[in-house]
Amino acid sequence: MNFTRVSKAEIWQAGNKLGTFQITGGTLTCDRANAFRRIVSLTLTEGMLVGGGTVVPTKASDLFAPFGNEVYLYDGIQYSDGTRDFCQVGVLGMESTEIVDAGKSLVITILGNDRAQAYQRSGFPDVYTIPPNTNVGTAIQALLQSRQVGFPQVFAFQPTVFTTGTSPIIAVPGDDPWALATKMADACGCELFPDPVGTTTFLPVPNPATAQIAATYAEGPNCTVSIADRTLARSKTANYYIRDGQGTGILVPVRGIHADTNPQSETFIGGSYGTVVDYASSPLYATQPMAQAAADTAFLLGQGSAEIATFTIVPRPDHDVDDVLAATRVRAGIPPGTGYVV
Repeated sequence: MNFTRVSKAEIWQAGNKLGTFQITGGTLTCDRANAFRRIVSLTLTEGMLVGGGTVVPTKASDLFAPFGNEVYLYDGIQYSDGTRDFCQVGVLGMESTEIVDAGKSLVITILGNDRAQAYQRSGFPDVYTIPPNTNVGTAIQALLQSRQVGFPQVFAFQPTVFTTGTSPIIAVPGDDPWALATKMADACGCELFPDPVGTTTFLPVPNPATAQIAATYAEGPNCTVSIADRTLARSKTANYYIRDGQGTGILVPVRGIHADTNPQSETFIGGSYGTVVDYASSPLYATQPMAQAAADTAFLLGQGSAEIATFTIVPRPDHDVDDVLAATRVRAGIPPGTGYVV
């Protein structure tokens, strides 16, 4: 059955859907290295209608005015019989709406970020205190729930045994709530992010060595990869990770170490690559197990950085950060079954 790619967006405010429209162009970027994992730029045109009215806002309370409304994004396919199959790819707060009237055309561009930005900008109006010896997951969720963000908060937190140190964690006006929450997650080897449906998610960083293959991209008559761009580099590749817990609330400094001890690895600690150290310290590494978890996680996130590949493929909206893909591109030096972490 033949199909074409389609996408749509819904505008929501405080849990209520205000309208649905088709997208005429734009990009959605998803990157774990960004403070906001998902960033969007959407393009609309004057001819689009929502509920019988034009999409051009004339006042701050209009549908596309960026004062609290969110965009729910969907990407998918439409079959030859008209049936559509959508996958939700993001919930993003509108950051700005630009209207360009060029005489013959009117173009509307919407920029937005995922819900992490709402937590970031919510700020602390007063001193906020996390009591000593509080479970890290409980502390993070309580911190986020204390913020006024303008949308119904939904959480998916995996349990953790780690706790904060013996001294309280104190935030003051001017501090960034989201930065504090993500640093606390990092300190125990976890990640914190809004998922594609807007749920605030807390879980251990997945181990790519044990993860299931999400998709396979192999060359041949049914290949869906048009370009494979492979880069080998050592500039960001460490093989000896140290995480020191020291500071307020830690009576005796603690340390976690993870070295690349695999003789088959290109960055084997005892091989020709030598020793390249990645070091960090924080009072949030409250115990030796936490410092070790942080070192182990840093190794998981860094072990593939010696080889980076960019694949231009037929769109797969269900792919996400942490997916493990298998690829084959022999001429580019990618033998069958080579794994890459998105």
